[in-house]
Amino acid sequence: TGKSITLKDLVEDTSKDAVRYFFTSRSIDTMMDYDVDLALKKNNENPVYYVNYAHARICSILKDHEVKAEDGYKFETINSNAAYNVLVKLKEFEKVVEKSARNYEPHLITNYVYELASLFHSYYAKEKIVTDDVKYTNERLMLCKAVKITIYNALNLIGIKSPERM
Repeated sequence: TGKSITLKDLVEDTSKDAVRYFFTSRSIDTMMDYDVDLALKKNNENPVYYVNYAHARICSILKDHEVKAEDGYKFETINSNAAYNVLVKLKEFEKVVEKSARNYEPHLITNYVYELASLFHSYYAKEKIVTDDVKYTNERLMLCKAVKITIYNALNLIGIKSPERM
């Protein structure tokens, strides 16, 4: 429409987290369309909501269950492709952060955390986390905790809050 809007107005109309997420989700040398309606949605279409929901979902799971982490623990019951995909994505985080910092490309972190949230949601839909089997449950809780920590750290790097409840 040719109408201009200030960053302050954008933050007031949506949220600081939404503005930060959308602005850091694109490379600085690409054009960006800021969809105010999308930024206001409280569903999985909104990428900020989608990532925050993964974090809040894990917080909810962990709130009711104690994770017994041990140094050098070997996962013995995790064997699904969905879990493997999450583990592979978790392993990439350090390299993504290094490349993002080295090349001044924060969108790499934003895109990474969205992909991790997507893989977690897929994993959660396919696999039961809490069962009567203590070892099975604990291994999945450790995986969830690793995802939670990584989402928190990724969002923190780009200045976005990680809610524990939604």
